[in-house]
Amino acid sequence: MPDGPIEEAFARSISEGLLPQPFPLRREVEFAAARHGTPSRIGFYDTWWLDGDAVVFLAASLPAGGLRGAMSAAAERQLLRAAIGEVGEPKAMLDACRHLLYPGMGLAILLLHTSSGLARIAFSGDGGIFEGQSLKVRRGSFALASGATLWLTAGPRTLSPLPDDNEGRPVEELVDLARHDLQAGAAIALIRFKGADRMAEAETVSIRNDLHDIAKVIERLQAFCTRNSVDDQAADGLDLALDEVLTNLISYGFRDGARHTVDVAFAIFEEHLTIEVRDDGIPFNPLDIPPPALEGGIDERRVGGLGMHFVRGVADDITYRRQSGWNILRLSRAMDRSASNGGAGK
Repeated sequence: MPDGPIEEAFARSISEGLLPQPFPLRREVEFAAARHGTPSRIGFYDTWWLDGDAVVFLAASLPAGGLRGAMSAAAERQLLRAAIGEVGEPKAMLDACRHLLYPGMGLAILLLHTSSGLARIAFSGDGGIFEGQSLKVRRGSFALASGATLWLTAGPRTLSPLPDDNEGRPVEELVDLARHDLQAGAAIALIRFKGADRMAEAETVSIRNDLHDIAKVIERLQAFCTRNSVDDQAADGLDLALDEVLTNLISYGFRDGARHTVDVAFAIFEEHLTIEVRDDGIPFNPLDIPPPALEGGIDERRVGGLGMHFVRGVADDITYRRQSGWNILRLSRAMDRSASNGGAGK
């Protein structure tokens, strides 16, 4: 018996909730995906970061639609996230939970270590993983070369080779070109490995939108400063400024109650130490916060703005932009590489 209007609305809502957060803007890897929904079959894709530099990509398709298919897909998505977190390797994970997967489910999953390019993959049912122009099927574990592209597919598919001039095109554009091949219930994902970030003076830390994770970022910032001999004057106060930014972001930037990833990137460029905080929370430019009223009696002062006032005082330069669904706040501070103090000393 087909779902009624209310159940169809429930199914649409659950299906929309299957979409992951926008993929972060990373130096090492790009990602784009698409799916083709249908009343009789549901496809979805997912991506999330594990600890360190490991990122997981998957495409899945269930031979069920409507409210039942949407609920099953949501349950399978959570199962797969939990399983890869516990087992840590796609094939072993697939073997461990194969009896829990929806019958006839198509699945392709890839675990990529961005620092080395090592990829571990697994697929089942009508899932598949293909490489570049040749669309050659890949299996097992292998190292990706810089510029390599991999397609993950699940469900009914007719994936044609890409145009010869695809190398310089954004992955989003290539996925749009492939959309016309999608059949009902299919999902596709394209990963481009741009190359391991081997810069000694650059590092990205990914955390959850959890206040308890802020301490890890501060520790990594302090270690980064020490490792790269950042002088005391340049490092002074940056840990407190970053704590202030992340606390406000995690406390007020997400309204859906869901788990999100926040990226914090440290880099040294042209004798400046930069910290870039990237999140997919509500659009918000903290530079729009007016300066606090510091004059007059305490009863006359306007409440708020003190946190950003402190951040402005610590950074030499602050910029904000909204790009691809992400807020990007960048703090910059000049440093003296000739200082001999050996680092942050914090």
